[in-house]
Amino acid sequence: MKKLIAILILSAMLTGCAVGSNENNSSGISSSISEEESSPEEITDSIYADYAKDIKSVCDNAVREFEDAKNKGYDNIDFSDSSFRAPSFKQCYKLCLDTKYIPLHLTNNEAYDKFKELCNEYLGECEEESIYLTSFNKNLAPNEFEMSIKATEHKELVKSSEKDIYIFQYVNNENNKYMWWNTKNVSPHWIVDGEIFETGIETNKNAQCLIPSSLLPDDKVIKHYNGKDDGKVYNLTSGKSTIKEAVDYLENEYSKILLKESAEYYSLYVWKTTVGDIDEEKQFFSFNTTLSYKGIPIEPHMSRLIIYGGTISSSDKLKKMGQTLMLGKDNVDVISNQIAYPITNNTIELTKLIPFEKAMNIASEKLSEGTVFTLCEADLIYSKVQLDTPIDGETTLCPHWRFNFFNPNDNKYLFAYVNAANGQFDYFTYTEG
Repeated sequence: MKKLIAILILSAMLTGCAVGSNENNSSGISSSISEEESSPEEITDSIYADYAKDIKSVCDNAVREFEDAKNKGYDNIDFSDSSFRAPSFKQCYKLCLDTKYIPLHLTNNEAYDKFKELCNEYLGECEEESIYLTSFNKNLAPNEFEMSIKATEHKELVKSSEKDIYIFQYVNNENNKYMWWNTKNVSPHWIVDGEIFETGIETNKNAQCLIPSSLLPDDKVIKHYNGKDDGKVYNLTSGKSTIKEAVDYLENEYSKILLKESAEYYSLYVWKTTVGDIDEEKQFFSFNTTLSYKGIPIEPHMSRLIIYGGTISSSDKLKKMGQTLMLGKDNVDVISNQIAYPITNNTIELTKLIPFEKAMNIASEKLSEGTVFTLCEADLIYSKVQLDTPIDGETTLCPHWRFNFFNPNDNKYLFAYVNAANGQFDYFTYTEG
């Protein structure tokens, strides 16, 4: 039943939109990874326990250790085109998220009132005829599940003291306004304010299906940029801005607007910036984003579609990330797929982590000899302990050193993960496209 609900939820969210698929092709990667398996035990019991250091030391020495690794030289790793996002945090956790869709606290009536407030706050309007909902109420359909029913046609359900409405949608395609809210979360995770439709940028999608990447055909893209700034000033629809200024606004000021009280521990984190053309004089920014928890970014493409030891496409990977569209200076018009899951009581604070130097050695040992992998990026993130476990119910994330390699032998990219709490090694590959 849970799988059915998850499928229907995605179907409702992307009605009329294409959904990426994955190819499980684990047989093609065995030659890239050594046969030795890593132990999944905690750091205190693992063979890497003696290498663990306190968190301050890990952060303070990470940049130096990355430079030392470049200078040291590895037989199977090329550092010539690599980048490193240095970690900066004071606390680290074994992070447990509640990823169920079931509502936590609000009654239907309370949730309905809050949703109307959110509509007014983010969209500047709230027409009750445009409000739709999804409920676990068994009386709505023979299969105990009904999608996108109109709130005004189910007033008794909306005004009840039950807690069985878990999705609200605002769909006003006439005004190009759209919002999606999972009632267990503090903030909506899909907002389209509609200004993009007034710019003259062509789109064959209505607000309900709009994501920033759909606005970026090749002839509109000026550049893709993985860093925080490129030193240039761009003309947005309402003022000039550098990439750094836009990123700073998203990660700081807008995080507080979007995430509200959750901003005490969550904030937006920008992974990639794309600059697009509106016309000959004006540009806009499109960002691939995730959330960070107290300074550590969360795996940007957590999805049940990630295959451990399998293959996904680069385009699928990006579709599973959060996306944000900024048309004007400090003006967010679209944000999609950015879910702030509640933190459970099973979250445990860690005091020691495996440092970058040891994680780099573990990754090198696991990569096959005889092939020189190009290291594209390295960073520290929260990710699932095993990449094939679905996000359903309580999901545990651990800090991982993540290495993005390119394998020239098969033209595929490989994400290698070293669990910073115990040294366990996981990986998956993906292709460009």
